[in-house]
Amino acid sequence: SLGGRFDAYGAEVFESQIEDLLQQTDMSRLVLSMQNVTELSMAGVKALLEARMQTYSMALTQLPSHVHRVLELAVTTDFFAIYDDVDIALDALNVSNNERH
Repeated sequence: SLGGRFDAYGAEVFESQIEDLLQQTDMSRLVLSMQNVTELSMAGVKALLEARMQTYSMALTQLPSHVHRVLELAVTTDFFAIYDDVDIALDALNVSNNERH
């Protein structure tokens, strides 16, 4: 779950957390709830794209309209599966109950 300003600083924190997750687990699928993101900058978009390249499948859920608009303007919506709900995204990515955290 992401929240607040996903700007250069937020992207740096996110990239560090994703790197830690990848080192600790064999993460092939990622679902990110974006409902609490108040701002998305190009640095945030870049971080999302880099995370997408490191996973087999990645979904974004609960995008506020302003976040969705930034992804559209950056012409990146096709790089992510976008869902209204986390559970629908998890089902679509066939994530088992044991993997849901």
